[in-house]
Amino acid sequence: MGPDGVSGWALKECKEQLLDPIWEMVTSSLKEGRIEWRRANIIPIFKGSKYIEPLNYRL
Repeated sequence: MGPDGVSGWALKECKEQLLDPIWEMVTSSLKEGRIEWRRANIIPIFKGSKYIEPLNYRL
């Protein structure tokens, strides 16, 4: 789940219904020059090799 509490499964299942509202939010934010999305869950994914090397992770 993301910071909004909505699961990825729910977003995937409702993608057709959410496409137009999300598109409108993004385009209006870009036109106004401001973006209100400020929270995210960022989890580094280990690629391999040594755990202590930062370059062995991707976001």
